[in-house]
Amino acid sequence: MKKVKVKILNKLIGNEIPIPKYETKGSAGLDLRACIKDKLILKPGKTEMIPMGFAMHLEDEKLAALVVPRSGLGSKHGIVLGNLVGLIDSDYQGELMVPAWNRSEREFVINSGDRIAQMIIVPIVQANFEIVDDFEKSERGTKGFWQFRYRLNLFLLTKSFFELLNSSTGINNLLFTSIKRM
Repeated sequence: MKKVKVKILNKLIGNEIPIPKYETKGSAGLDLRACIKDKLILKPGKTEMIPMGFAMHLEDEKLAALVVPRSGLGSKHGIVLGNLVGLIDSDYQGELMVPAWNRSEREFVINSGDRIAQMIIVPIVQANFEIVDDFEKSERGTKGFWQFRYRLNLFLLTKSFFELLNSSTGINNLLFTSIKRM
């Protein structure tokens, strides 16, 4: 297991609030807990920066940490991260903060020590971009869902346009609509 240096910034950490740890052998993420003195009422549609009470330094440039929402908070209560996913670079040393966003229509109470997010430490590969004139052909090429949707919409629009032109009243309606807009 990789060692990560952690600096305690709030005396609640390690006393009333446990230091982040993996809850089971199979846990991918460490639970992040709200390190606040008093309960916080998160109003609908609002975002609050919640301190974690500690800083960390990954040091290893081949690592980063991702802060992700807890699935139960998001699906049951509408509490997610304001930036959707947080990225902690290996050289960051400041306090961890979680932007809790209430996307529900109800107030949500966050108490000191509540688990509000998870942190996953992941390997990083840095890349250098190489400018090329073209790519070697791949099986997929530029095909993607958006392109299929674009082509389908273009096909349906073109088909509708020609059906309109071919109908006896279609060309008259098209001309009338065009003149009316001028």
